[in-house]
Amino acid sequence: TSIILVALAIAFAPRFLSEPPSVPDPMAEGMEPPVQRALGNARRNVLENLGSEPAWRRFANLLDAHDLNEEAIVCYEQLLAMNPLDVVSRYHYAIVLEYEGQVDRALAEFEQVATARPEDPALLHRLGELHAREGRHEEAVAEFRRALEFDPEQAISKRGLAIALNELGKSSEAIAILEPLSKEFPADRGTATSLALAYRRARLPEKAARVNESLPEESTLVMTDPLRHQIVIQRVDSTSCLQRAFEMERTGQFQKAIEEFELAAEADPTSAAIPDWIGRNYVRLGLPRLAIPHFDRSVALDPGRVNAYFNRGAAYETSGNRAAAIGDYRRAATLDPEHEKATARLSALGEL
Repeated sequence: TSIILVALAIAFAPRFLSEPPSVPDPMAEGMEPPVQRALGNARRNVLENLGSEPAWRRFANLLDAHDLNEEAIVCYEQLLAMNPLDVVSRYHYAIVLEYEGQVDRALAEFEQVATARPEDPALLHRLGELHAREGRHEEAVAEFRRALEFDPEQAISKRGLAIALNELGKSSEAIAILEPLSKEFPADRGTATSLALAYRRARLPEKAARVNESLPEESTLVMTDPLRHQIVIQRVDSTSCLQRAFEMERTGQFQKAIEEFELAAEADPTSAAIPDWIGRNYVRLGLPRLAIPHFDRSVALDPGRVNAYFNRGAAYETSGNRAAAIGDYRRAATLDPEHEKATARLSALGEL
C-alpha cells in the first residue's frame, strides 16, 4: 500500500509544484443564497491558502455534497496531488468520477483505495455495483460476497449479489437470497422486481406474476456508508444546517452553531424557531444584546412563541433592562401558565 501511494506522490508532485493550482468558481445564476455563501467562503479560503489541504478538502467536499461534480473533480485532483496518501479523498474522487461516467478511471481509483481499506464493505459494494453496471457479473459477485463477509446484514449488498447471480443464470441461488429479503423488506421495489425476474428465469411464471401484482412503488434499501455520510451532511439546506447546528450547540461550540443556524435561516426565512435558537446561542456566548434582535424576529414571525419571549426576557434581564425582562416573562406566563421558568423569574423579581 505504502509503495503504491508513494509512487503516486512522486508522479503527482511535479505537476503540482510546476503549475499554479486552478481554483474552480462554481457560482451560477439561480443558486440559492445559503449555497452561494458556503461555497464562496470555502473558495475564498482556498484562494487565501493555496497550500492548505484542509481548505482544499473543505471546498472539494462542499462541491461534492452539492453535486457540482466537475468542479469537485478538479479539487480532489489538486488535493491528491498535494497528498496521495489521503485515501478518504481518493474514495470520494472515485465516486464522483463514476457519477460523471468515467468508469475506467473510477475503477482504478477504487482499486487503489481497496489496497488501503481491504475490509470496507461500502467500498466493496460500490466495486460490485460498478462491475455489475459494466456487465462484469462474475467480478460483481465476488465483490458483493466480500462486502457481505464484513457486513453480513447489509441488505442492499444481498440484493446486488442476487441480481448478479441471476444475470449469471444462477436463478435458484438468487431466489434463495431474495425470498427472505423480500419478507424482511416488503416495501422495497428493487427486491420485488428482482425476485419476479428470478422466478421467470427459473421458469416459475405463476410466482413471478404474483409478485408483479403488487409491486411496491419505490426502492427503499440504502447502503450504510459512513464516509459518504460525512459528505452528504455538508449539503447546505435547512435540515442539514440545523442538524450541524444542534450538534455544535450540544458540544458547546456556540459560535459555530450560530453560523449553521444563520445558513438554515437563509434557507427557511419564515421559521420563527431558528432566530430564537440563534438568540439562545448568543446568550450562551455572553452576548445578550446581540441576541435580542433575533428574539425580536422570532416573535414577529410567531407572536405565540412562548420560548422566544422567555429567552428575550432573560437577555433583557442579563443586559440590566429589568422592566423589559418582566414584560417578556409576563407574556410567556400569559401564553403558557404552566411555564415554570417564566413564573420562577417573575417570582424572583418580586412580581408575583
